[in-house]
Amino acid sequence: MKFCPKCGTKLVEGARFCPNCGLNLVEGTATSGSPAQTVVTPQPTVTNQQVPNSQSGQTERRTETRYEEQDSGGIDAAMRDYFKRYAQFHGRSSRSQYWWSVLVYNLFYSAFYLIYLFLSEYIGMALMIILVVACLVPSLAVASRRLHDSNHSFGYYWLALIPIVGAILVIVLFCKPSDPQPNRFG
Repeated sequence: MKFCPKCGTKLVEGARFCPNCGLNLVEGTATSGSPAQTVVTPQPTVTNQQVPNSQSGQTERRTETRYEEQDSGGIDAAMRDYFKRYAQFHGRSSRSQYWWSVLVYNLFYSAFYLIYLFLSEYIGMALMIILVVACLVPSLAVASRRLHDSNHSFGYYWLALIPIVGAILVIVLFCKPSDPQPNRFG
C-alpha cells in the first residue's frame, strides 16, 4: 500500500498523480506502508521493441517508457479534486476526473433549472447564478488540466468560441486519452 508524501492519501497501485493533492508521483515520491515510512518511487512500464531502421535496413532495439493513465478513484475523489485544486491551472487531470466534474455540474444545473421552471423563478435563477459563479474558476482549471493531460495547452480551450466546429474540436480534445509519456505539463 502506498501513500502520497505530500498529503498522506492512500494511492492506487501505479498511480502517476495523487488524486487528492495532484502531486506528480513520477517526479516526486510515494511512501509505502504508512505516511511516515520509507520513500518509494513508482516505476513506469518499460518495453523493448525490435524496429527496422529505414535508412540502414537493419533492425534496432528501441526502449519505450509508458505511464498508465491515472485513475481518479470515482466520483467522490474527482469532486474532491475539483474543489481542492480550485484555481490550479497547472498539472494534469484524467478523463474520468474531468467528465465526473462535468456530469455533477450539469446535474446540479439541471436541478436548479427545474426549480426555476416549476417552483420559483427567483430562487431557481439565484441558485443557477450561484452555481455558475462558484464553479467558473474550478471548471476552467479542470479543463486546463485535462488539456494538459493530453499534451495540449489551455489556449486550445478558446477554440470553443468558434461556432459549432470549435466546440466539437474542444470536445474531441477532452476525449483524447492521456499522453502516456511525461510531457511539458507534468
